[in-house]
Amino acid sequence: MGEIIIKEIVKREDAKLVLSLLFLGSILELFVKDGMNIATLIIFSYIGHKYFGNIKNTVEYKNYEFIDEEKYKKGLKRFAIFIDIYVAIRIISILLSKYNGYTMIETLLLVILMVPYESYLSKKYVKCIHNKDENVKNVFMKYKFITIILSIVFIIFTLAFFTDLNKGKEKGYVKVFDYEYSLISKNNKREVSIKSKSMDSTIIEDNKNEKYFDKYINKASIWMNFQALKVYSYFGMAFMFLMMLVQNIKYKTKYEVKSTMNTIFLGGFIIFAMIGINDIHNNIENDLITYMSEYMY
Repeated sequence: MGEIIIKEIVKREDAKLVLSLLFLGSILELFVKDGMNIATLIIFSYIGHKYFGNIKNTVEYKNYEFIDEEKYKKGLKRFAIFIDIYVAIRIISILLSKYNGYTMIETLLLVILMVPYESYLSKKYVKCIHNKDENVKNVFMKYKFITIILSIVFIIFTLAFFTDLNKGKEKGYVKVFDYEYSLISKNNKREVSIKSKSMDSTIIEDNKNEKYFDKYINKASIWMNFQALKVYSYFGMAFMFLMMLVQNIKYKTKYEVKSTMNTIFLGGFIIFAMIGINDIHNNIENDLITYMSEYMY
């Protein structure tokens, strides 16, 4: 049913919704920064209530024989309320956050999460589904051995990546591909070096900048942390994509086999994409450069 709801949203999305989004976003842009993002979130909340909280008229819903229909519907409405809470938090963070890391990929993740959540509700409150396609079988995981082995490899990589990152921070030198950060002390004066494809800077503490230097070190450290997180997220996206490919390899059976883990890996891919493909990395770097130009020279 979760997949059906997603298809309904796509199928029913019309010009009025798009025009409403553009109009609302244009108005908000006159008063606040990122007005279009706020408009997108408001429209998403509307969609949540219209489609997640009210699915009684869909053909697929009429094929359901329920154990407890009211609890099933209440479960879906709780998801719509969850979307409202998410929207409220994100709008507040957009308005108050200096860096604003909102991306529309986040909203896609919530739609994807609807699938396993609805599956959970179905197992609890749906007795059977009439006219169900018997040529489709659902399993939790396909190719268990290779899936588990690859997952263990990724966990080991994750532990090694962040262990190495933390050790580098303790020593005062971190390098992750093209990103580099170092903090050393010479003649009782601290020296911070940062490097990337777009930036190469070394700043030494002196009488002019010493009262701003602690904050600069903190900003430079945050910059390095987020660049490392971005690199890691790309590896995470690649891993999740690989796992989706594994889960979509067809069994040699007369019927189609669908994996629940495929949806979970898709959710993981979107989470890593939210981290990696995000303006927050550029915003943090721009803030660092601005601070350098104002207080370090």
